[in-house]
Amino acid sequence: MKKVFLFMMLSVLTSSVLVSCSKDDETKKNDKTKKDPIIGEWYYYSLRGKEVSDCEKKSKIVFFEDYTATELSVFDDSNGDCKKEKPFKTKWEKVKEGKYLISSRSDIVLSLRNKNTELIGYGDDGEEFICKKK
Repeated sequence: MKKVFLFMMLSVLTSSVLVSCSKDDETKKNDKTKKDPIIGEWYYYSLRGKEVSDCEKKSKIVFFEDYTATELSVFDDSNGDCKKEKPFKTKWEKVKEGKYLISSRSDIVLSLRNKNTELIGYGDDGEEFICKKK
């Protein structure tokens, strides 16, 4: 009887340890696979508090997991046609939760808001722009 009781106790202890290790491993796995909310494609929505044109909404910035980003600017030319500029590559870094720095022509600070669906920043001239996630 003692052997059976000892075996049962040993089985319970062993399974408790295995369950605990399994949960720790799962947490570590989730931390590694959790993407930063800035990762992905964002389109320009407004500038200086006014919604941009349909043409300008084709402008976008794509943030990659390797801390690089590519910006594509599209604007209305004098004929009313959409004109694309050459894509611009840059680097980004996370300053703190929900705050980012783009090192491009000048340093631009970006902030996430509205449940990480909007990205707000200020250009060289201090003018506010808003991007929305695609």
